[in-house]
Amino acid sequence: MARTLLFIIWSLLLIVPSVAQTSWPRYRGDNVNSGYSKSAAPLTTPKLKWEISGMHSQNAPIISNGMVFLRSIHNRMAAYNLQNGACVWDVPLLDDGLLSEPTVGEGKLVVGDWDGKVYALNIENGSIAWKFDTQMDQVTNSPIIDGGRVYFGAERDAYSKDGQGIIYALDIATGKLIWQFNDAINRICNSPLLTDNKLVFADDQYLYSLDKNTGQKLWKSERFSATGHHPHVPILVGNDIYLDYGNKSIAKVDLQTGRTKWISVVDHTIATCFASVAGKLYYGSSYELRALDIINYERLWKFEGNFSIEGSPLVTDKLVMFGSRNYFHALDNKTGKEIWRYETKGFIHEAAAIANGIIVVCDGHGNVYALE
Repeated sequence: MARTLLFIIWSLLLIVPSVAQTSWPRYRGDNVNSGYSKSAAPLTTPKLKWEISGMHSQNAPIISNGMVFLRSIHNRMAAYNLQNGACVWDVPLLDDGLLSEPTVGEGKLVVGDWDGKVYALNIENGSIAWKFDTQMDQVTNSPIIDGGRVYFGAERDAYSKDGQGIIYALDIATGKLIWQFNDAINRICNSPLLTDNKLVFADDQYLYSLDKNTGQKLWKSERFSATGHHPHVPILVGNDIYLDYGNKSIAKVDLQTGRTKWISVVDHTIATCFASVAGKLYYGSSYELRALDIINYERLWKFEGNFSIEGSPLVTDKLVMFGSRNYFHALDNKTGKEIWRYETKGFIHEAAAIANGIIVVCDGHGNVYALE
């Protein structure tokens, strides 16, 4: 009987297809900012599937619903077919200013601008579904779309009675305000994370956790930085939040209580967002990509490049990938050995995206590459 049962399970495993990740819907990939994808990635130097020139896009690409979404420095949003690079739609949003990192979900693309407004576009044709004016100076972070709502932060350049940062929850269908949190002390430039009912975000000095349904503050962390250093995006690994403060320190914070478990001072500048898989944390530090075992707190390896690392890492089960000047690198994520590199025509300043085994990379000269 036991042998028969094992045979049935083994047979089912053979016929069930492997799970492939078909989207990368927001900056850092998911709602916990992991920078991780289940998608297969090339283990040898990839081939160019298609290329777009003249996009003047220096942002991190977004992939969803079989399309690649890009914002340009000419204040436009555009969608391209993931398989062949054909333009699906291209719409202007602003006369002047810049756009934030977009997020796609529930049939909408949501993007903010540096004039305090947030736009929701219908992803099938790029038409504007609604626009929300925060009356703040700018929205520079990547929103979260979840459960019929969109969450994001806005900020002021100067101190106001409402503080310098406000977190909003809007109805994704209508853009109607559901709640706002006014008690952030400093600027909110980076993307929040969401897990269970907790919305977590950082300003220049503190970390906050809010009830996603009501906007009620659950906790506020201790003060990390007296200098107002702008941290990169916080990342959730297990039940702990990791973020950089003060340029050369990493903080580990308990998700449930906001208590700081440790702060590690490192001897290098943390230059990118974190990425994580299997208990490891990856990040760029000037001319090096580093791997840290956060379970045993061990420094595992570092990869020394010839140029500064500005593109935040993207990690899969086998590889960690990132941009360094005009090369896109893939390393073995366990050993740090370089597996392949792809030369681009311009410097890579931002993170790549991957879905369905296709990597999308933007360079600073307006070129977009799909690698497979």
